[in-house]
Amino acid sequence: MTAARAAEHFGRAEGTIRCWANRYHARRLGKIGRTVYYDLRDLAVIERQIRNGHPVPDTWQARADLISN
Repeated sequence: MTAARAAEHFGRAEGTIRCWANRYHARRLGKIGRTVYYDLRDLAVIERQIRNGHPVPDTWQARADLISN
């Protein structure tokens, strides 16, 4: 999912999504031209952790563990 679509999905600014992607090293699924595609599940975990006031794990692998728990 692009940062623009994720921004719409989460009701956040596109810049916020890009900030999360850079700060928390969101999982990138690919890039076409200048457009980066991110893993929606990873962005969702980042958003949930921030919204709930919990620390965001350092890697997408650690965040994936939160999905299964």
